[in-house]
Amino acid sequence: MLSPLRIVGLLLFFWGIGVCAQSVSFQTATSTSEDEGLAHDVVVQLTTGAPLGAPLTVDVRDLLTGTATASTDYTAIGTQTATFIAGSTNGSTQTIVLTPTQDFDQEGDETVDFVLENVSGGI
Repeated sequence: MLSPLRIVGLLLFFWGIGVCAQSVSFQTATSTSEDEGLAHDVVVQLTTGAPLGAPLTVDVRDLLTGTATASTDYTAIGTQTATFIAGSTNGSTQTIVLTPTQDFDQEGDETVDFVLENVSGGI
């Protein structure tokens, strides 16, 4: 029986700028993938009071602090950049894909920790 890779402990980073506060966060604080080998979406969500006047970017980085091992339990993602294009509105999302590795090891639940950082642009 294959053990699920559970993605938990996702960290949030909030960004506020000027009069029109904008923030990005993970759509959910934790997420679970029950099927090894199947891609799992890590969703970043934009909160803004008005459509973006310029693109906004944020890096999604694997902290490598979870109990799952990059390149063994899942395909390493390192740091990926999510870009919200100009005109993006409140609730817009961008997706980073995490792919658990299909193996036949008997393991308990494992975690992968991500952080949002280096927010730039927007307004």
